[in-house]
Amino acid sequence: MVNSSNAAGVQAIDAVFFGLLTDREEFIKEVMLALKLGFKGELLIHPTQIEPANRAFSPSPNEVEYTREVVSAFEEAQAKGLGAISLEGKMIDYMNYRQAKDLVSLVKFITEKKEKRQQASYINLARFFLTATSPVT
Repeated sequence: MVNSSNAAGVQAIDAVFFGLLTDREEFIKEVMLALKLGFKGELLIHPTQIEPANRAFSPSPNEVEYTREVVSAFEEAQAKGLGAISLEGKMIDYMNYRQAKDLVSLVKFITEKKEKRQQASYINLARFFLTATSPVT
């Protein structure tokens, strides 16, 4: 599934965890396996699963900094007509550059989402479901 998703240019998302909602340890094991297999996310069915899934599938600050260096160095090299470079002793080619660029884009998306979420005002949905006999608060 991961290979087919990559070939189609879409992200592979792992299926929901079918264990007990209270079995956090098993959920985290499944998320880590999905990450190792190349999945980019996990379908979630309960709010308690959000934080561990986000933590597992989000890049670390070190990964983000390194990928920004890859993007910058490779774009500088491309401007000079080079197709591959060495960065910190590693060969970086176009494939590595695209992966780094995708990760930088993902981080930008995550940051923008967090900022929007912080700016959003919350609405108490209970007021929309009040019955005629319910007291209004």
